[in-house]
Amino acid sequence: MVKTHGALTLNELACSFAKRSAQLAIAVSIIATSTSFAQNREQAQRIHDRLAGVPPTSAVLDQMVAAPDPIDAAMIAMDNPNFYTVTLKNFAAPWTNRDQSVFVPLN
Repeated sequence: MVKTHGALTLNELACSFAKRSAQLAIAVSIIATSTSFAQNREQAQRIHDRLAGVPPTSAVLDQMVAAPDPIDAAMIAMDNPNFYTVTLKNFAAPWTNRDQSVFVPLN
């Protein structure tokens, strides 16, 4: 004898429950993955902004997100010409004058 619950058998209810549970698990994993991806993108954006002083292009940002670790992402950001002309210049400029000002031309 098969017990019924309304118009559905217990077997049908169990299948429905399993199906919904699987859908929920898939939805949770998609949300977790997209959140992680967004966090990685934001972190890559911050790394590039701080090292190069300018926002990255979307292609560079994609490369940085795909990098295996933050060091490799930073190396990609340092390929930007602004890293040398702005960031590195401002880093070294105080060592080159008595006033220790960053507002001096470098030779």
